[in-house]
Amino acid sequence: METKTITQTLDSLSQAPPTTFLNLSVFPLIGKRDHVRNYTPLRDAVAGGSAIVREVSESGSVPELLVENNGKEPVLILEGEELIGAKQNRTANVTVLVPAGKSVRIPVTCVESGRWGYQTRAFEPSEQVHFARGRVNKMASVSESMKLSGSRRADQGAVWDDIALKTSRMRVSAPTGAMSDVFEANRTRLEDYVGAFRAEPDQLGAVFAIGDHIEGFELFDCSETFTEMLPKLIRSYAIDAIEELGSHRHNPTTEDAEVFLNRLRQAEFETYPAVGEGTEVRLSGPGVIGAGLVVEGRVVHLAAFATPASTGQRESDSSGFARMRTRRHGMRR
Repeated sequence: METKTITQTLDSLSQAPPTTFLNLSVFPLIGKRDHVRNYTPLRDAVAGGSAIVREVSESGSVPELLVENNGKEPVLILEGEELIGAKQNRTANVTVLVPAGKSVRIPVTCVESGRWGYQTRAFEPSEQVHFARGRVNKMASVSESMKLSGSRRADQGAVWDDIALKTSRMRVSAPTGAMSDVFEANRTRLEDYVGAFRAEPDQLGAVFAIGDHIEGFELFDCSETFTEMLPKLIRSYAIDAIEELGSHRHNPTTEDAEVFLNRLRQAEFETYPAVGEGTEVRLSGPGVIGAGLVVEGRVVHLAAFATPASTGQRESDSSGFARMRTRRHGMRR
């Protein structure tokens, strides 16, 4: 049922003309049906005091956080969403819809290798999600972990390696190895990218391209959520785009974006009971990998990425899926 829902949703999308700023192109995806939002994004819930994100205990646990939802609506936490504070910064491994009035442990990955001590008692959602080319690697390792053991753990060592390489390539000082330092060091340029893009009416998602290559895709069940999340997503792709300014020869076309969407339609799907509400869907196919959340016949969120082989990325641009499959890091905490 969930796979049929995703297929029908993908088939219902239409493309609008892309917007390009420097080397980042965004292809809007317009939906025929714009659902009324019946959940609260994490940022709004935390700001309004109806939700709090904490360590699971005083001593903490690297791969888990506790989300307490005291509100009257479910709370949406986006896969890749960065959480700042407490004992170390983390990023969500999967998209979670935390039920109203419930507490849920969510699977996360550390994105700050050099700190393990309280900075604040609770977490705040940051203004970005995990950078796109690190996010695809993390997504692949979580999918592998679910197949092998049923857990939603990422390859923590590979995530730290990705951040360290990113920090080095962009010549950023990050005393605690925090991914957020990379974004902060490039904040002005990132906001130039953010300011260049606006959501279209009834836009539910987008295909993103850096330079010559289609990189990824994001889809939500309602335009309100997409519009709110768009600046975070732009920063996620723009931080990768900044590294490649001036290196591309042409921009992708709508036909290139459609090729990527067709890969999604042809992908194989696996379903699992979600951490909170709904059903988690993992997808994979030639040149594509993705994950999403389906709740009551709605694709609340679906993210997908072109795999390195299909984008032509160099090994230095990512950890590399082959390396992730053969190297397993023990937890350092």
